[in-house]
Amino acid sequence: MLDAAAQLLCEGGFPGVTIEAVAARSGVAKTTIYRHWPTRAELLIAAFQTMACEPPRVDTGDVRDDLVLLMSGLAEQLRTERWASVLPSLAAEARHEPGLAEIHARFVAERRAHVLGVIARGIDRGQLPPGTDAGLLATMVAGPVFFRALVSLEPLDEPGLPERVVDAALYGMRTPAAPG
Repeated sequence: MLDAAAQLLCEGGFPGVTIEAVAARSGVAKTTIYRHWPTRAELLIAAFQTMACEPPRVDTGDVRDDLVLLMSGLAEQLRTERWASVLPSLAAEARHEPGLAEIHARFVAERRAHVLGVIARGIDRGQLPPGTDAGLLATMVAGPVFFRALVSLEPLDEPGLPERVVDAALYGMRTPAAPG
């Protein structure tokens, strides 16, 4: 049942997953589905959780190398059809469905925590200036990858893209703003 729901998620996003569609795809009666997941939202959450993979844990000793590895992994995930279709759908549905809003928030927070951890280690090691805005830096390195994947539809497999994105963000953090 979860496999059927996950397949439907990939094909049509969250709106494409109905109890009826999951029953038809899986060959299971709707009553069986409702016995396991009393609401559509609970089924959607369970299906999404089966698809979510853990971001890599990295600690090379260098903040730049760690961020490049994380952004390379993010780009790789977003190149897959399932994430390119499911993530925008999750974000859209999360605005209207409290259960999905919770899973969306948790999904984002868990992945962002890895990036924030890398940045915190970079600050502790003196590789980033004290007072670096970790949240802003995390947004600066992940934002262009998400923008390419979900908005501009530019290729994510462009050679050197993660390195250029990370270098641009790190340069911005290391360079003080001009007065005025």
